[in-house]
Amino acid sequence: MPPSSRKPMRKTASYADVLAAPEHKIAEIVDGALMLSPRPGGAQAEAVAALVGQLVGPFWGPGGGPRKPGGWRLERMPQRSEAPWIELAPDWLCEVVSPSTARHDRMRKLPIYARQGVLHVWLVDPLLETVEVLELRDGAYSIVQTAEGREKRAKLRPFDAVGLDLRRWWGLG
Repeated sequence: MPPSSRKPMRKTASYADVLAAPEHKIAEIVDGALMLSPRPGGAQAEAVAALVGQLVGPFWGPGGGPRKPGGWRLERMPQRSEAPWIELAPDWLCEVVSPSTARHDRMRKLPIYARQGVLHVWLVDPLLETVEVLELRDGAYSIVQTAEGREKRAKLRPFDAVGLDLRRWWGLG
């Protein structure tokens, strides 16, 4: 094969590459490649803070365990890992999308999440004030719920044991 037609070998990214990334970027390893994206803007950061704030109390707060709605997670991960990464695929994850990451989140990450068996994915878009709840079925994701705008008691799988105030996610509540 002539040298000009060879594809360059892609180096598999490591955790050291993540640590060496510029501070103003989010670094992720996606299918072995280091991916850099801008840090979240105000709307995205506010949505993450509000979302986490609403989930911590009922699901992971003091006394979290079998008696709390989130106690189900103990079945797969009974002990917290002290490593800076987790090798076990989660049952749920959330991507707070932005104009610069939405395509990457949907096109590159979702197939990986499906391959790894992540049962639920939320795609939260603070600019559109929407949430899409995707559920893994027969190896592919289906949208099973959507929520938008100013809902005060959105019950989103798999955290549908409690109502979430979406207005807070968009900085409205």
